[in-house]
Amino acid sequence: VDQRLAQGHQSVLSLGGGFLAMQRCQRLVRVKDATAGGKAPEWTSSVCCASIEEVDSSAPSSFEVSVDGKLSYVLPRYINISELLQPYASHAIAACTEWREPFNELQQWLLIFYHSFAVLEIEGGGILCTEKYNDKLQIMSGKGDVVHAFMTQYRANGFKRCRCSAQPRRPLDSPIFVRDFLAWINGPLAKAWQPYSLLSSNCQHYTGDLQLFLEDPSKVEELRSDIQVVLPAVRRCGLHLQFASPDLRRERKVVLAAVTENGFALHYAGDEMKRDREVVLAAVRSKGLAFQLIMEDFADDREVVLAAVLENCSALMYVSPKMRADRDILMTAVLQDGNTLEAASGDVNDDYEVVLAAVSGAGLALQFASERLRASQAIVLAALEKNGMALQYVSDELRQDRAVVQCAVLENGMALQFAGDALKSDFKLVFSALRKNAMALKFASDNLKRNREFVLAAVQWDGMALQFASEELKMDREVMIAAKM
Repeated sequence: VDQRLAQGHQSVLSLGGGFLAMQRCQRLVRVKDATAGGKAPEWTSSVCCASIEEVDSSAPSSFEVSVDGKLSYVLPRYINISELLQPYASHAIAACTEWREPFNELQQWLLIFYHSFAVLEIEGGGILCTEKYNDKLQIMSGKGDVVHAFMTQYRANGFKRCRCSAQPRRPLDSPIFVRDFLAWINGPLAKAWQPYSLLSSNCQHYTGDLQLFLEDPSKVEELRSDIQVVLPAVRRCGLHLQFASPDLRRERKVVLAAVTENGFALHYAGDEMKRDREVVLAAVRSKGLAFQLIMEDFADDREVVLAAVLENCSALMYVSPKMRADRDILMTAVLQDGNTLEAASGDVNDDYEVVLAAVSGAGLALQFASERLRASQAIVLAALEKNGMALQYVSDELRQDRAVVQCAVLENGMALQFAGDALKSDFKLVFSALRKNAMALKFASDNLKRNREFVLAAVQWDGMALQFASEELKMDREVMIAAKM
C-alpha cells in the first residue's frame, strides 16, 4: 500500500494548519485545499525541491556560480521530497546556519526586515537548504562548496538572491537525522501555523521553528498525541493519520475524520477501527479502492461492496466471487467502465441489460459476454457502434451478416479482417472500409485487389495501400502515380 500510495497517488505532507502535496517527478506542483468549503491552504500552495549537482562546463539550464572569484556551474534536478531526502535519511544533521537576505540590493540594515533561510550540514558532506518563501516551501540538497555557494546565491526555483550574510553556525548537541527532519515536515507540527503574514507568519518564523525543533525534537511526539492538533490535520488530509500516535489511530473520531477525507487512511488505523463498519463504509465511500484494506469480515457485506464499486468500479477486482455475481453490483461497475464485465462471475455475463450497458460504453467488452449474447444482433450492433474491432468477438453467423459487418467497418475499416470471406468480396462494403482506412485493402478478396478502379481509389487515399494490390497493379504506371510512388 505504501508503494502504491507513493506511485499511484499523491504524496501529501502536512505542516500544521495546511498541507503540501507533491506528485512524482513534477517540477512544481500546485494543489487544492482539502478542507470543506474550498478554503485556501493555510500554510502553502506549492513545494519546490531540487537536487543540485556541479557540472564541468556551462550547459543548457545550468547556473553560473562564483566561488572565491572562480566561476563554476551547477545543474538543478527537480524531484519530489522523498527522492530528495531519501539518500540522506540515515545521516545525522551536524549543524544549522541561518542566512539572512535583504529584500532588495538598496537595503543596508538587516535588523528586523530580512528574508531568512537555513543551511543544514549533513554528516558525509551533504548540505540541505530550506526556506519558506511567500506561501511556498523550497528545499535543496547537494554536496561541496560550489553547491553551497549556489544555495546562498539562488533559490531552489532558480531566482537569484540578493547578497546574503551568515549568522553564527549552531552545532547540534544531540543526534538528529534527516529522516527526523522529514518527519517534522510531514507531521502536524504546531497549532500556531497561520496563512502567510509578513508580521506573524513568515520565513523568519519558519527558520526559528526549525531551529527550535533541532534543539528539542521531542516536541513533535507531544504534538502527535494531541487530538487538538491531529484532528484538524487529518480533516485536511486523511493520510496524516500515519503521523498520529498509536492511541489516536485507535480513536474513532480521529479515524473517521481521516477516512472520510481519504479512504486510504484506513491503512494506518488501529485494527479495532478496521472492524468498525461505519469507519469502513466511510473509507470506501471516499476511496473505492480502499476496499482492498478492509478485514475479511466485510468481504461479503453487500452495502460496503456496492459503496466501494460506486465510488470506483476498479474496486471490483478485490471483491469476492459471490459479490461479483451480484447483478446490481455488476451493473454499477459496467456503467462506469464496460470492461469491468471481465470480473463478472456466475451467469451475470449472460444478463442482457448488464451486457448491453457494458458494450454501450466499451465495445470490446463484448469479449466477456456469454456466447449467447455474442450472437445477439442488438448487443453486437451496440458494441460495434462503439468499437468496430469488436467484430472479432462476434459469433460466426453474425460475421456473415452484411448489416453487422457494415456497422463495424464504418467505425473502423480494419475490422474488415474479421468479416466472413464472402463479404470480403462485396465491392460496396469493402469500399466503405477503404474510405475509413485504405490499408484495409490488405483484407479484401484477391478479385478486388486485381480491380484497377478499386485499387486506384485506395492508393489515392493512402499510397501505402499499394503494397496490398495485385502484382500486376503494383507495376501499373497510373496506379503508381496516384500512390505517389
